[in-house]
Amino acid sequence: MFKTAEGETLELAPWRMRRLLRLLAEVRRYPAGTPPQALLTDLRQLVARARRIGTPTRRGTARYESRLDRGGACCRACLLARRQAGRLSLVGLSLDRWRAPASRYESEPALAELAFESAPRSANVTLQWRRWPSLDAAARATRGGGVYLFQRGATPVYVGTAASLPARLGVHGWYHARQGSARAGAACTCAPPLTVWTANVASAGERAAVEHAIVRTLANKGFALANDKLRGTVTVGSGLSIRNLVPAGILAAGNDLQYGPGQRFELSR
Repeated sequence: MFKTAEGETLELAPWRMRRLLRLLAEVRRYPAGTPPQALLTDLRQLVARARRIGTPTRRGTARYESRLDRGGACCRACLLARRQAGRLSLVGLSLDRWRAPASRYESEPALAELAFESAPRSANVTLQWRRWPSLDAAARATRGGGVYLFQRGATPVYVGTAASLPARLGVHGWYHARQGSARAGAACTCAPPLTVWTANVASAGERAAVEHAIVRTLANKGFALANDKLRGTVTVGSGLSIRNLVPAGILAAGNDLQYGPGQRFELSR
């Protein structure tokens, strides 16, 4: 158990602690063979200096910020805790590394790439994909929440999720229309038309799991998606069973996923 600066107790599962310590060692650039106790001390100090900065819209979660200074360098952290069975459990840790500018002419600090410990993902769904010839057609005809995939020619280019598919696709349509106006008068690039695929998924938790699975599976197959942020290890919660993962024709094989509780989901490059 860990105590925050405001006296709140955050619990941490042993398997999650091992992953957070590996993340901390990478960002803090500890040499190989550093005793785990040194990393655990850093983690305890980060939590001990953490102050709550707000409660996200998802019920039962809270965010904290912290900062650890040592030897002229510091490590800033954002922590995510979730209330489970009446107790707060630490489920996420985002870290960046900062150093002072080398001179007064250097304006930006050097930040490490943020890495986030993902919450366990669970889903038990069969996706029923529908194809639309344009964003406008999809925004007008879809209903409810789900996942969507943009395909240009034969290549998937973007995957997303939304509580309201019509609203989200309408925003994409407005953005694409503005981009088209900005390019008016420029030389034609003759890009293939955009095809939109949608599949309804009612549960927000299952939508997140499906999005994660599609993005990482396609990235593993060599497709350069615009949203490649969903990387890193994912642990399966109660189970991950997704059938008809992507629309027909995009993948020749491997279109179903089946993982048991507690298994690691490692499909990204």
